[in-house]
Amino acid sequence: MRIMVKIEDQVGNARRAYIDNEVTLGQLKAALIDVSNYPQTDSQGRKLHYELLVNGQTRSDDDSLDDITDGAVIDFRPQMFAGGGGSTVAPPSLETIRRLTTANIEDARVFLSYRRQETEDLCGRIFDRLSKDYGQKQIFRDLNSIPLGVDFKGYLQKVINQCAVMLVLIGMEWIAIKDESGIRRLDDPNDFVRFEVEIGINCHIPIIPLFAHGAVMPKLQELPSTIQQLAYFNGISIHSDPYFHSNVDMVVQRIDQLLKSRN
Repeated sequence: MRIMVKIEDQVGNARRAYIDNEVTLGQLKAALIDVSNYPQTDSQGRKLHYELLVNGQTRSDDDSLDDITDGAVIDFRPQMFAGGGGSTVAPPSLETIRRLTTANIEDARVFLSYRRQETEDLCGRIFDRLSKDYGQKQIFRDLNSIPLGVDFKGYLQKVINQCAVMLVLIGMEWIAIKDESGIRRLDDPNDFVRFEVEIGINCHIPIIPLFAHGAVMPKLQELPSTIQQLAYFNGISIHSDPYFHSNVDMVVQRIDQLLKSRN
């Protein structure tokens, strides 16, 4: 089983990593020192010694992450440095370099539903951002994610059913886009976007509408009866820079809550 580890610095910047929950705290500590370029010595060249505290309590390097309750707060910090005259407590300015929160993400998925004609670029940005937070394999985006030679409807049903959340991008023309014959796409029972939203509603998974380019939630009567429930889901507007990341931060916070609730 793998777990999500949220790494947060002192000013609130966060990133996520995915690791085996069977590793020991000592192995986790060594990996963090290696990948995060933590200092090996202080300004005087004395070797730094790091400790891990779980919910404020010192734990052994031999303890497994599997023994730590989901949601535990782990403080990772230099404790001592060894000099010629013995060990000395590390200066306060170096304390609590990172904070980590564990959460089980074995079956976590985020499903992105969008129309290429109007929100492909924005969907790409959101996909890239969420991939950095959760890893690309945790984000499902359109038919490019479906293997060749499979029943795509059955595959979508399976994927969406195991999702923690569905994000539905709604642009200015989302409700009105028509096909080559002049029929509104949402009125076609085989329309992919309609089909995805129908599955999400029927599977009772949380749906977060993302309103792009100034769009708003369509009126109830504008939606096909099979997806009218979409109108009752609370959404958020996603703006371009300089507000893009702060908008998506709010979405990520909600996704984090939903991932934890599945444990």
